Amino acid sequence: MKEELIRLLALYEVDGQIDELRSRKETIPQRIKELENEKVSVRKNLEEFIQSIKHMELLSKRKELDLASAEETLQKHEAQLPTLKSNEEYRAMIKQIEMDKERISELEDELIEILDKLENMQKHKPEMEKEVELKIEQIDKEIVKLREELSGIDDKIKLLISERERRAYFVPKKLLKRYEQLRKLGKKDAVVPIVDNACSGCGATIPIQTVNEIMQSGTVGICENCGRLIYWPERKTEG
Repeated sequence: MKEELIRLLALYEVDGQIDELRSRKETIPQRIKELENEKVSVRKNLEEFIQSIKHMELLSKRKELDLASAEETLQKHEAQLPTLKSNEEYRAMIKQIEMDKERISELEDELIEILDKLENMQKHKPEMEKEVELKIEQIDKEIVKLREELSGIDDKIKLLISERERRAYFVPKKLLKRYEQLRKLGKKDAVVPIVDNACSGCGATIPIQTVNEIMQSGTVGICENCGRLIYWPERKTEG
């Protein structure tokens, strides 16, 4: 591998680090926003759960009042039985009493179902509150880490830019110009190895003659399809 390729790859390496940091600088604020929204959602879910408990408590009280009212009505109707004069009135009241008892039975079943649900919800409330507390704590820690990372990114980029200028100085001007043009065109992977006789950037097959020339010279070639700078990677030998 010739010196010019080594120097170009050294430049390409530091550019990759700069690109990654700039990408992080853009994505971190969005990630922080997502985490803040997640905190709101977690708290909202807990609040909705607590409100459901309150609603169930209110429902149970209403059902208890309905049951008490139904039982009072039954007592009144049973107390009227001895005062009825005709058989027709007596039979009608018996039927009404049976309906009262059926209604009471229905209300009792409904109340039991509500109380069971309420008990189960109240049982899980402390557990859910603990889970929410831990979740928010985790989110806050992640946000702190991200903000710390974000605050140090600019300094890291400045250092890498200085290093980039130093490395770019040692790349031959013609090769550097070509490389910079590719970067401006949005091809951040401007320098790619030849893999299976193809450009690993676009996948186009490289003519065998070109592959041999690049391999033997240890220099840089150009992919005729995408324009990327291509090279023959050094193979690690076993032993």
